[in-house]
Amino acid sequence: MDYKRPPVNAKERLQVLLRMQAHSEYCSSGDKTVEALQCAVREVVREPADDYFVFLVSDANLRRYNVNPDALARLMTYDQVLLE
Repeated sequence: MDYKRPPVNAKERLQVLLRMQAHSEYCSSGDKTVEALQCAVREVVREPADDYFVFLVSDANLRRYNVNPDALARLMTYDQVLLE
C-alpha cells in the first residue's frame, strides 16, 4: 500500500474496505491477530510522520485462541518503544 497516497474519495475508500472484506473471507482459519498487529505497528512507523494509526479489526474469539487483551494493549503502544 502506498501510504503517501491515501484514498481521496468515497469510491477509493470503499475499494479499501472491499479489499479488506475479501481478504477476511479467503484467509486461513486460526487467529493471527497478534502477529498482524506487530507487523502493522512496525510497518506504520517505518517512515517519519506526525501521527501513526493502526486499526485492528478482528472477529477472532480471543479467548478461544488464548490471546490476552492486555498483550494487545501493549502491542498497540509498541510504536513508542520503536521510536525511542
